Formats: sequence, structure tokens, C-alpha cells
Amino acid sequence: MDKLSIDWLKGRLIKSDFKDVLNGAFDIKSEDKSVFNYFKYPKKGGFENFFDKDYDFSRIKLNHKATLIDIDNSIIEFNYEHTQLFDTIINSIPIPELVKITKNVPAEIIKAADELKFTSLIQLNVIANRKKCAITELTWFYVYDENMDISRISIIDNLTSNSNESKIAFQVEIFRRNDEEYDIEDISKKGIVDLCKILKIDDEDIIDYESVFIKYAYVISDKQRSNNVKLIEDFYESNKIFGVGLYGRWNYVWSDVAFQSGVDMAKKLQKK
Repeated sequence: MDKLSIDWLKGRLIKSDFKDVLNGAFDIKSEDKSVFNYFKYPKKGGFENFFDKDYDFSRIKLNHKATLIDIDNSIIEFNYEHTQLFDTIINSIPIPELVKITKNVPAEIIKAADELKFTSLIQLNVIANRKKCAITELTWFYVYDENMDISRISIIDNLTSNSNESKIAFQVEIFRRNDEEYDIEDISKKGIVDLCKILKIDDEDIIDYESVFIKYAYVISDKQRSNNVKLIEDFYESNKIFGVGLYGRWNYVWSDVAFQSGVDMAKKLQKK
């Protein structure tokens, strides 16, 4: 804990009010406060449906993985096959991956990228017997139990209009640090056991599940993060490569802030 920074808390915590603190000390209930009181979610299409009307997808080329960036010659390679010249790049892939594919990167930049910390996600997509589950009315909730690996459980059916009388879908999140060694299959099996305990169901009430590994989940804000990111950003921006989003800026932000960073960067570059 002594290695962590608190810079990621901005915007997530409500500023303390002395009156509320004093009332709390004497068990006097104050007005409930929260960062947000409600949220919206598309009935169909999932999270990406928020953006369907904002883009001309005919102009977006999919399945183009950047595999090499030659900053000296302003060349970017895709899928180890074809190359093209670039004037400016707006980057949203994780900074460590950007550094790995960049040719002739200074040693100090490589070192700074290697020191960036993050968590990986083992996500369990689970379908269970709705009638047996003890918890079905929530949208998501957190699990605080040192004997369980699960951090959060989302009830997907309650976020959409695709409900089923006999089945219910859960999304279970389990995290690991990038410097840990672990077995995904073992973690997944234990995750299902723990989920059954939480939902108060038996193994046979799990109709089906799959585990999905996501290498980059959340940025860990340690005390070295800010200086290392600044060093990397200065190097890339001097070569006309600009970072946006959670991974491109390597800053733990909510999705709305990540999206806005892309909008702000586009406007900034347009003015130039």
C-alpha cells in the first residue's frame, strides 16, 4: 500500500463536509450523497451501442493490428504485412505494447514502460438457473471476502431487455497483478465455486460458463506512474504520436473520461 498513489481518486470521491462528518460521529443520518445516482445502458447491442450513431464505420478499417512503428521514417506496419506513411498517430493501445512495437526506442523509455503496473482480468461469463439464484434483482455488486478471488459480479440480464424466465447471465470479474504467476483454469474453477456460494446454488445449477483472459484491465497508480508516463509521453509526442484513453494515457479513468480524451485530442490536433 505504501507504494500506491492516490492521484486516481480525483472525481471518484465526494468532498468531505464537516457537518456530515460531525453528524456521523453522533450517529445522526445526513442526506445520502453519491458520485452519481443513476446510469443509462442500451437495451440492445451492449455498451458499444452508445457510439453507433457517432461514427461512419465504412471509414474504419478493422483487423489492422499495428506490428511495427518506425518513427525515424514515419512508417507504420500492420499485421506484419503492409506499411504506410504517417504524419500523426493517435494511440489508444496500452503504452507497454506501443513501446514494444516501436523501432529504436531509447533505453530510458523501455525502462519506464517496463515499470508500469497493471492488473489482468479473468472474466467468467456464466449462465445459471434463474429460479435457484438468491440474488437476481441487482445490476452489479462487489465482493469483499479475503477467501474469495471474485471482485465484482454483474447481472447482465438486468442491464438489458433480454431476460429469460429460466436462465440468468452473470459476468464475474477476477483480477491479478501483471507481475503474478497464476493458472487461469484453476482460478476459473475456484471462481465458479465461490459464485455458487454467493448465489446459494449448487454446481448443477450452473448451465454453462466460459473464461476470458484480458491482459490489460486496470492501470495501477503507483508513485512511479506519473513520472514514467510523462517521460514516455514527451518522447512520443515529439515524434507526433499522441496518447488517448485509459491505456494511451495510462491513467485510471472512467469510460466517459477516456472517450472525452479522444475528442479533446482530435480538437487539439485540428487546431494545429
